Amino acid sequence: MDCIHIYLDAQHVGTMACPQCRTRRVVNVPQQCPQVLAVIGKRSVTTTCRCGAIFASYFDLRRHPRKAVQLRGTLDDPQTGTPLSDTAIFSLSVHGLGFTLATALSLHIGERYTTSFGLDDAEQSLIQEFIIIRRLQGLTVGATFYPDEQYNYALDFYVYEGQLPPPPSPRAASGRPWGWRTPLPFHMTV
Repeated sequence: MDCIHIYLDAQHVGTMACPQCRTRRVVNVPQQCPQVLAVIGKRSVTTTCRCGAIFASYFDLRRHPRKAVQLRGTLDDPQTGTPLSDTAIFSLSVHGLGFTLATALSLHIGERYTTSFGLDDAEQSLIQEFIIIRRLQGLTVGATFYPDEQYNYALDFYVYEGQLPPPPSPRAASGRPWGWRTPLPFHMTV
């Protein structure tokens, strides 16, 4: 059975795409399937699409998908740009990354650095971002990009694999907002 990830925002709303018919639907969990709230981030839910496809859905409260990668980069001093350590990046999203240091450093949560790494996309895009250390465990580091509102086209395109979900249309053919007293697009059972 296929398993898809549905990334939810703070209001528990996300976009679901059926793996069989490829139809995309906005899912408002509190309104359409409140029983799923208890299992968000814990286990998958069996889902049936209107086309008849049955698949597993895993609801994730991350704002953006995280992609497993194997990329090389560097951790640099933000003032001088001097490389402090080579890094092996294993996890990447549009808001942050996870990496392993090649050299042990005395890092602290909340400190700011810069990172540089190349993507393995067709353009071999070079990413250079400021980061804030958020998690430390030995040589493994979790960091977020800052400033938060900065947009990096190459990174977004890479993480979403060139398939950014289209925004939902504001009005349905009936003239009412989508989901307004319409049948549940996906039947979910826990």
